[in-house]
Amino acid sequence: MIHVVKNRYWILYFCTFITLAIMSSLKYHNLNTTFFDLGVFLNNFSMIASGQWQSLFLSHVQPLGLFWAIPFYFFSTDWAATIILTCQAGFLVLPVIGLYRHFGIIPALAFSIYFPLWYNALFDFHIDHLAIPILFGFFFFERKGKLPHAVFLAVLLALVKEPFALQTVFCGLYLFLARKNYLAGLLLILFGMAYFSVCTEYIQYYFNSPFISITGGWDPVSHNKAFGWLGSSKQEIILFLITNPHTVLLEIVTNQEKVKYVLYIFGALGFIPLLRPMILLPAIPIVLIPLLSNIPEHHAYNTHYTAGLIAPLIMAFSEGLPTAKKLWGKATFPNNLFTPILISGLLTCHILVSPSPISRKFFIEKSWFFHYTVYIPSKRTHMIKSAVTKYIPLNPELVISLQNTLNLGYFSKHRNIFIFPHGATEKRMIAKINSLNWDGFWRFIKNQKLEKNVSNPILADYVIIDLKKPWFIAAQGCHWVKGICLEGQQKFTSKFSRLIKKTEQEFETIYENDEFLILKNRSIQ
Repeated sequence: MIHVVKNRYWILYFCTFITLAIMSSLKYHNLNTTFFDLGVFLNNFSMIASGQWQSLFLSHVQPLGLFWAIPFYFFSTDWAATIILTCQAGFLVLPVIGLYRHFGIIPALAFSIYFPLWYNALFDFHIDHLAIPILFGFFFFERKGKLPHAVFLAVLLALVKEPFALQTVFCGLYLFLARKNYLAGLLLILFGMAYFSVCTEYIQYYFNSPFISITGGWDPVSHNKAFGWLGSSKQEIILFLITNPHTVLLEIVTNQEKVKYVLYIFGALGFIPLLRPMILLPAIPIVLIPLLSNIPEHHAYNTHYTAGLIAPLIMAFSEGLPTAKKLWGKATFPNNLFTPILISGLLTCHILVSPSPISRKFFIEKSWFFHYTVYIPSKRTHMIKSAVTKYIPLNPELVISLQNTLNLGYFSKHRNIFIFPHGATEKRMIAKINSLNWDGFWRFIKNQKLEKNVSNPILADYVIIDLKKPWFIAAQGCHWVKGICLEGQQKFTSKFSRLIKKTEQEFETIYENDEFLILKNRSIQ
């Protein structure tokens, strides 16, 4: 009996892991993922495996992508995709073991049904998920007194993606202020600040210079759409935050979606994490970034941007439970009701908000991306895959323009992929990623001048469209329910229809079946 109790966490681990692994893999194989972002990662990993190491730095600085590229050296894209999605699920659920050992079944259960965990597993694939086990490891090692291990993981956290370097800084602040480990804390603060500055000032600019040329400008720090209202540089943003806190606070509390974001992530844990505020220090930058951003996706509760919050909030929840129970008793509530009511509340939040098989989203078709139908194989999926392999040659040099919701692994080895309507209704320049190298990087540091590294504008060789999948114009989609864009989006649907019509005029339709189309550039013989 003792043996069973000691190993009970394995039951919770494997049940959660197997569920997430199967669901994420089924979504991919049933063509219900998107190019932004699973398709981008599959393409980047394929390019890295083929020798294009520069893909490690596209958009974000993600050196740990080298690890995820390994399956693409040995397996086909579909097998490699299945492996990384399965491993993602395994890594995400790993903290269940540590939580059970340190705190018992309630924190382990709370983590396994915490809705951000499920979105990080089922919202395509994002390298951000590595922040979850790494941060838990940081807290676990720090609790055990294994400071070198904790510091190593805090440094590793920065290598996940450059925004997490800010979290490394706050891990240092946590060690410095809460644990009085002054030297280790100071080292992490300095490393995180230096790494973030180098990444955003130099590495991102140089290795994304072709895209800066194509778009006409890009700032990874102030980003006009996200943080432009705060300033045009890091210095201006920091100064604005210090001198105008009332303006910033007013912007946050008057934005309904930002308020909902905060209420959801804390409320799903009964606000218990607030009882241990010092443990929440590492969460501060990951909370502030979406709250300061004016891009709706950044403060949406159902995306991967919550990855850096999960470990601090769950750890604060775990350590705050005894205090919560004492407060419950002081309020004259029966002590024996605390745990049942807590578990009932956690499960209720899970059912209402998460995308799991026991959630309302799974059964009510208000979000196509998480409805149960996306996990069910269909003959239509087989038709699309067969048509693509039959009518489009497997040639990495061919330029493809595809609908964002048509993420096929077949195209992951293509060097140049446009997202419809780019390359279909207008010519588009191609980024010459292979032209970037470390010699050019040092020249950029010395001269502060970016090279263009782009081709002349061209049209795609093939365009792939599926009118029965959610409509997207580049990365912008409509609210898709039951196979149509909801009413009130006439401007979007009219524009999309015009783009389809123009594409059909410019390209030759070589395959059409059940509103799935493959079109070929007329210049191709």
